[in-house]
Amino acid sequence: MIQIKNEAVLKELLTHEMHPVLVDLLAWFLDIAIDVFITGGHRPGDSGVHGQLPCRGIDLRDRIYTAGHAEVLVAAVNEHWQYDPSRPHLKCGLIHGEGMNSHIHLQVHPNTRKI
Repeated sequence: MIQIKNEAVLKELLTHEMHPVLVDLLAWFLDIAIDVFITGGHRPGDSGVHGQLPCRGIDLRDRIYTAGHAEVLVAAVNEHWQYDPSRPHLKCGLIHGEGMNSHIHLQVHPNTRKI
């Protein structure tokens, strides 16, 4: 099941193109996670992947999963997806923030590949 945080996030998703590889990664993630709760997508003015067009980053609520499960999901992302072969230290899946702001961040690059 896919849930979206609010109307503003829904508008972000519907009015800004998402990078096709990010769409593929999100669909793959949904297959392993079963449920996702999208909390953010495109952010105009953001200097990172959220500000790119097409959008290359999406945020997912991690507290919908049982303790430790978000970390397992992120590890699976990084085992199966390579962000950029020329920069192997960068990852497609991360856990960002602290406390109530903690979330799963999925990101892609034009060179991202499923491995």
